[in-house]
Amino acid sequence: MEEIILASASSRRKQIFMQMHLPFRVVIPVCNEQEIQKKDVENRVMNLAYMKGMSVCSLLKNPGQAWVSGFDTMIEVDGKVIGKAGTEKEAVEMLCMLSGRVHRVYTGVALVSDSGKWDIRVAMSEVKLTHMLKKEIDFYISTGEWKGVAGSYRIQECGAFFIEWIKGSYSNIVGLPISLFYGMLKDNNYSFSLRQGN
Repeated sequence: MEEIILASASSRRKQIFMQMHLPFRVVIPVCNEQEIQKKDVENRVMNLAYMKGMSVCSLLKNPGQAWVSGFDTMIEVDGKVIGKAGTEKEAVEMLCMLSGRVHRVYTGVALVSDSGKWDIRVAMSEVKLTHMLKKEIDFYISTGEWKGVAGSYRIQECGAFFIEWIKGSYSNIVGLPISLFYGMLKDNNYSFSLRQGN
């Protein structure tokens, strides 16, 4: 199998790649995410995923001969797009907004094959959070899980305490829609064989 470059600083995505048993290495992208602020959420995450992938491609000696994958995840509730909280106060505000309500999690996936062809898609999952009391929000904030994640919660950790139901891909909510990504690899003729030339 060919190495896939993961254009992400996310430890969650790194863990998912390890679970998928795909050969990979991490190269952290450098790009200005503020450039994509005015687009709707689906196009925003796809554009940011592409920007991250392109950022990493620009660092490679032979960018047209490598598999590179970029990802970006955001949350939307009642037309408002939510990214990552920068402070505890912002995290509390996000959790108060999501408490007891349904929101949608979007992840843009950008994949460039070793032939230089780009494939960009988006996954969407719905999540219903239980009504969170102030003391529950305070407890959750104290865990530190709010840092560095869209919506200020981690469904794969203590954030699961407050998930009433989900509809769609669980791994998408974590930050990498596995089924969609696998389909993209297949559609772009990625070889899953362990033997050379297959």
